[in-house]
Amino acid sequence: VNVIHSKTDVVATAGSTPIVIMAAFNNHALFNKIILVSPLSVEDALKGPDNLSGIRRHILNVPVIGTSVYNILFNRLSLRKLIDGRIPADYINACHENAHLGDASAKYLFISTECNFTTVTISKALSELDNCIYMINGMHNNNDVIDEYIHINPAIENVMIQDAKKLPQVEQPAEFVRQAEIFLN
Repeated sequence: VNVIHSKTDVVATAGSTPIVIMAAFNNHALFNKIILVSPLSVEDALKGPDNLSGIRRHILNVPVIGTSVYNILFNRLSLRKLIDGRIPADYINACHENAHLGDASAKYLFISTECNFTTVTISKALSELDNCIYMINGMHNNNDVIDEYIHINPAIENVMIQDAKKLPQVEQPAEFVRQAEIFLN
């Protein structure tokens, strides 16, 4: 079922960027402008399941073991360490709450990403996309990823937000909205 009935603008963050890039590559008629926020590196998107991925997935799917590991990794203290930068406490609380809604069913997405079942090779797609692509990154984030994307597709535009790291939309929301509006208008 096609839920997108006309060209739409998309904003994707981190690990969801390869999915959006491939979706736009597979059906470019559905996508207009694409904003990539602190995108996953092309190298990280390339990582696929290895020989141990199936074993890790089975171990993490064992109810007591997998749920315990998930709860340890996604408690509030661990989330604060994982999400570095100037992140408000209410955002961390919301992440914690969402990670544990629905009887910890979010654990299955964690298992899939941990075992590299959600990655896809994006180099070819990124080089051939002719959509308007705009990257928004924190000034204190890994700038090698920006160079990597622009090397593959020189038409990609980029902006850096001061005093932000991996989550500029949370760390500097007003500036993020301003930059997104400039690109989308």
